[in-house]
Amino acid sequence: MRDGGRPLNSIRRIRISFLLGFIFSGWFLATFLDDDRIDQIFENFLDFFLRFSIILPFDPMEQKKQEKERMLMNKENLVSEVAKVVATKKEAEAVVDSVFGAIAKALKEGDRVNLAGFGTFTVVDKPPRKGRHPKTGEEIDIAAKKVPKFSPGKALKDAVQ
Repeated sequence: MRDGGRPLNSIRRIRISFLLGFIFSGWFLATFLDDDRIDQIFENFLDFFLRFSIILPFDPMEQKKQEKERMLMNKENLVSEVAKVVATKKEAEAVVDSVFGAIAKALKEGDRVNLAGFGTFTVVDKPPRKGRHPKTGEEIDIAAKKVPKFSPGKALKDAVQ
């Protein structure tokens, strides 16, 4: 069962953890503070608990997805990085497109693209082979094809380490 795209069990987990924190806080405050102050703190905490647990339910899968998106380097992010060096973002996009276009054109012609310190792009011939249809399980022929391959250079490998 889902509530607004979030699994209900994760919503229940966060509400239970808040409730346990609320109970523990109550015990702690009851032993060290006077009654008037405790009532005010409990009201504020309960109000916060109800608002927070309904508006912002915790979903660990959503949090992991957001972390992955932050770490992703896509074309838009690459253009933004290049724009720091050239005059405008439009020029940066043209530069990135021309670099990708030149690499693709060279690979299409069967050339090898070697970027010193970064890596090498090549085209690899894959021979024809036998495979299986995933639904029926019958044997099928898979045609030969050419696929691009990237081999990182030493400097890139060292940078990642």
